[in-house]
Amino acid sequence: MDIRLNRARFLGVALMAAVAAAISAPSSVQAQDAPPEITEETLALFAKVHHEITIIRDEYHGRLARIHDTQGRQEVRNELDAKIAEIHESEGMSAEDYDRITLVVSLDAALRERFETLLAALDS
Repeated sequence: MDIRLNRARFLGVALMAAVAAAISAPSSVQAQDAPPEITEETLALFAKVHHEITIIRDEYHGRLARIHDTQGRQEVRNELDAKIAEIHESEGMSAEDYDRITLVVSLDAALRERFETLLAALDS
């Protein structure tokens, strides 16, 4: 997959997550939920999880495009959700931590640059 498309997809999802978080939670709650300093190890794990989820999503979106009945599409979506949950479990990163790190990476340019470097290495 073209890395620019991958980055654009990540930034789009991250921006939507940031807007949703800003709208839905008071600022005092946001500060409490913010992850601690993101270490290189955590960032590398996040990049790996993101990479694996992107591959699975691409595969399942291709399958979804070929299914036209509602029940079949829902079954594929359920399979996708289960696969993503498996990735989170096998890599030891909860969906909640993944979402929080996505928000932080989307808002911190230096961290996002480090993430993109790790992601580029995984893509090659």
